[in-house]
Amino acid sequence: MWQRPVWKFASVTLVFILVFTSVFLRFNLFGNEPDTVLASNIALNSQEVPGLLDGKGEIRVLNVDVTGFTARVICGRDVSNIVQADVDLKARRVTRAQRFSGLFVPELAESQKADAVNIAGNDMRVRQMMMQGPVSEK
Repeated sequence: MWQRPVWKFASVTLVFILVFTSVFLRFNLFGNEPDTVLASNIALNSQEVPGLLDGKGEIRVLNVDVTGFTARVICGRDVSNIVQADVDLKARRVTRAQRFSGLFVPELAESQKADAVNIAGNDMRVRQMMMQGPVSEK
């Protein structure tokens, strides 16, 4: 019976392992991170974003939209303290940052308003507050 040399088998195996790791484990081998994570890190580590937010504490990323080599990161400390940062992923920098004041809630359709009232009315805590009446300010 004819046998192949061991070095040929070893080299084929090594090539297979290298191809496998480069294709399936590229993220871990080369340290590449997804664009959403990269954009979030750029925004949070910039001078612009923390400078636009009031107070101290953790800044949370609420949303990241990536289009090509640009990303829009929405982040803040609370719902009344929000910043939108436009990030250039190639240059790895914030190109524009803008602060929003207050919570933006879209107007509800009449059917949605009725559903919201029904849901709230079925909550025992809401019923108790309704039975107590309005709270007077002192």
